[in-house]
Amino acid sequence: CHCLLVNNLAEVTIKQRYRNTSSNPIQAIYVFPVDDEAAVNGFTAHLGQRLVRGVIEERKEARANYDAALTQGHGAALLETAGAGALKVQLGNLEAGCEAEICIVYSSLCSVEENAIVLRVPTTIKERYMPASEWQRLEAAAQPTYRSGVRYGLSLDVDVYMPGDVVSVSSSTHPLSVRNDPVDRHHCSAKLGVEKVAMDGDVIIRVEHASLHKPAVVLASQADVDQGSAAMMLTFIPEFDEATGVPPENMEFVFLVDRSGSMKWSNGGNSRPIDQCRDALQLFLRSLPEGCTFNIVGFGNRYTKLFPESRVYDSGSLAEATQHVAQLDADMGGTEILTPIRDILTAPEVGVGAGGWLKNKLTGQSEPASQRHRKLFLLTDGAVGNTAEVIRTVKQNAQTTRVFTFGVGDGAAADLVRGVARAGRGEGCFIRHGEPIDEKVIGQLEKAMEPVLEGVEIDWGILSVKEQSPSKDDLAPVFNNTPYTVFALLSK
Repeated sequence: CHCLLVNNLAEVTIKQRYRNTSSNPIQAIYVFPVDDEAAVNGFTAHLGQRLVRGVIEERKEARANYDAALTQGHGAALLETAGAGALKVQLGNLEAGCEAEICIVYSSLCSVEENAIVLRVPTTIKERYMPASEWQRLEAAAQPTYRSGVRYGLSLDVDVYMPGDVVSVSSSTHPLSVRNDPVDRHHCSAKLGVEKVAMDGDVIIRVEHASLHKPAVVLASQADVDQGSAAMMLTFIPEFDEATGVPPENMEFVFLVDRSGSMKWSNGGNSRPIDQCRDALQLFLRSLPEGCTFNIVGFGNRYTKLFPESRVYDSGSLAEATQHVAQLDADMGGTEILTPIRDILTAPEVGVGAGGWLKNKLTGQSEPASQRHRKLFLLTDGAVGNTAEVIRTVKQNAQTTRVFTFGVGDGAAADLVRGVARAGRGEGCFIRHGEPIDEKVIGQLEKAMEPVLEGVEIDWGILSVKEQSPSKDDLAPVFNNTPYTVFALLSK
């Protein structure tokens, strides 16, 4: 696996090699993980002496062409999505003793966490709990057979190009060998400290550079885009001069904690996700503002509340919550998340009051800031199969509740963690094994308590923009000191 990291945009090239050791032609089918927001932009297959290049087609047409090639006795390859965060490859008519090399190239946007760009290369697909209502719509490929160990491993190298001097490259999951460029301090390279590692957990690489808080633009070369166009990525970190927030007595905090069976699974003796949830909750409890209201809801096959309704945060409720959190365990069966999240979002708001104000740096005027007064914090490994329905429910109730998410443990499902946060106009982050939780917890809590800018527009000035992503109607809210990235297709 080779990764090219340019600021917070990663291009990942995966090469996979296989040999048919049987005495007959076979069709090989397998599923493997990618970033849940990856955009595939390259697919080739060496089948023996033949090179097959992929072309983009509608799913139905692509499957028909693949089947036709097999019927005619030709070798063929098919790549398609197998649910969020997974791709399925089919190799047909692979001759006996023949070798195949698959090459897939995808691009994805990296997160920025605790003053570092975080590159995540997934290597596992987590089993997901499927509510009964979802089984009828489920494709077999979306719930692949899970194996806890495989014979093959992963080798990985990374080329890093930053807009500022590279300060450090590190990993909390794997040993790294880093080589700094003696001429260009904006560039360095890294590779895993061993030739191959087991594919039993995500590879996480953190890059710090000196210009992280400065605006940056990445422009695609002419050879990479259509004639007459240019592609651009703009990243900036907004800073609010002044912000007056909502009084604590007008704020309600609800913590929704996944207590399903999957939260007790650990990877190679690592701490269990439920243990990490307890640590995060204890920190939350000691950081809430006095006078707010709060509650803790645990869910699995059913759900339970600490209090019948949210209570005022004081010494008595804190003591009761602290004892409750200390006893939390992953003992509630399956991951039935939809009912509790719907009930929380549709419940009457507690402590509704006036919103805050922000000072506009450009105009010098104070402007009203969006402030949803109920904040929902979801802590989960995301191992559910009805992700789309959960996201849809959150989006339908985004006017009453802002939702912040934590993907807990190695291999947490990023599609649910990011999707729910996006739909709830909040922020998502991940608590992985071996990473400190303090900055993540406090950072999310600060975002929840500070005013937020909504309804923003990008003024592109003299640039002629044919298309932008996210679109004007889908731009995310702007949080103070939080990186914001927009893509644009420009007319030349």
